[in-house]
Amino acid sequence: SDGTSHAFKHAQGDVQLTDLHGLVAGTDFPNSIAWGINNQEQICGQTYSTATGLNQAFFMDNNNSVTHLDSFGGLFISAYGINDSGLVVGESDTPDLLQAFKWRPGDAEPTDLASYFTIPNQIATSVNAQDDIAGYTWLYYNQWAFVIQNGVFKDLSDGYQNSYVWALNSKGQIVGAWDGQATGYHDRALYWQGSLHYDLNNLLSAGSGWVLNDAVAINENGLIVGNGTYQGQP
Repeated sequence: SDGTSHAFKHAQGDVQLTDLHGLVAGTDFPNSIAWGINNQEQICGQTYSTATGLNQAFFMDNNNSVTHLDSFGGLFISAYGINDSGLVVGESDTPDLLQAFKWRPGDAEPTDLASYFTIPNQIATSVNAQDDIAGYTWLYYNQWAFVIQNGVFKDLSDGYQNSYVWALNSKGQIVGAWDGQATGYHDRALYWQGSLHYDLNNLLSAGSGWVLNDAVAINENGLIVGNGTYQGQP
């Protein structure tokens, strides 16, 4: 009711949500968001203050012990993805750039992933069981989807204007979206696996009424969820 955001968790059988804010946020950070959880019930996310602009990433283990991660010299850091080994990925700023990072419990600080990229700004959104990391790079309002598999960087943006990744599974199946303004579309759900990639809207029956705008998650069975419009309505 006070306009702040609180991280929470909910388990099957719980009568109500569990507010995590008091566990993950210090007094200087009135807002918190939980972005990821793994099968070990380890949680990652961010705390922030709209008044100061400061952010901290957090990792909370299944004993409610919290580790805060500081940025690479800027104001912003957030942890978006976590796998079952506790590897966390996200983005952090320097005084000049945004850089993707990874961090694992026991590490003294986040590891900068900038050496994989030629484009200066990067965001890591997800990580799978093999420690493959996916996300997107950006420069001057353009975005390019990527994945780092087995330590090798791969550009996923071929043929897709302004593409980005939100999730991948252990089979290397990747989902996200692209901005197809050049072809008359805006935000189209995408799927990648190996050399295969396609707009998920191409799987729809003609006249279905659906436009799939964003594929935001995929599980180990390849089930995809996202958002779109139906007959022009969200």
